[in-house]
Amino acid sequence: MSTFARTASLAARIPLHIERATAAFDAGFTTKAAQKDALDSLNRAFDAFRELFFEDVRAVAPHQDALGELNEQQSRERWDHFEAHDLPFSLHQVRDRHLGIIAGFKGEGEAATVRDLIALRAAIKAAEIAPVERKEDAAVVAVRAQIEDLIALRKAQYGRALELGELFGGLPVSTNWHYVQNQYGTVFPRCFFYLDGKLTPLNVLVAASQELERRKAS
Repeated sequence: MSTFARTASLAARIPLHIERATAAFDAGFTTKAAQKDALDSLNRAFDAFRELFFEDVRAVAPHQDALGELNEQQSRERWDHFEAHDLPFSLHQVRDRHLGIIAGFKGEGEAATVRDLIALRAAIKAAEIAPVERKEDAAVVAVRAQIEDLIALRKAQYGRALELGELFGGLPVSTNWHYVQNQYGTVFPRCFFYLDGKLTPLNVLVAASQELERRKAS
């Protein structure tokens, strides 16, 4: 496989694994194995991200074209470059300083991707292992469309804490979002929804707002 093909393959895996884990979280976990599969998807997404990041770091490392053995100063400069851009091997080891490294080298968009992975990993680990009743799939689709319309109005690449209380009957719901591109080239906003600061599946929020409206009407 050529370097270009390998890079394209790694880049395509990241959104694929994230969407797989997100879909599993939204559907709810009925077994520990299902929860573990979702966590494994996030780990595979980070593995691909880290490989791509390291390739970019290596591509701009000092003394790439040096002939023969590097002298002591050149070796130190090259070592310092890799050390300054080092990332942990596992997603659970990523800290704020690593996010700073990513943002400084690749931009806030790349750091946001890893933040998504961290937030989703924490939510999946904290999720209950129990059947989740699926209610009003059409309503979920409709709410998602409304949210995407709101995002489109902003005409921005990144959004933080977009308040959505009006869409959910006054519940303290917000979303963090940014645009991503999937393996098929489709660009769409990836949203993570929070109820009173806690990452929550969209279908649970829709069901909660519907129940709230039912109680108000009764």
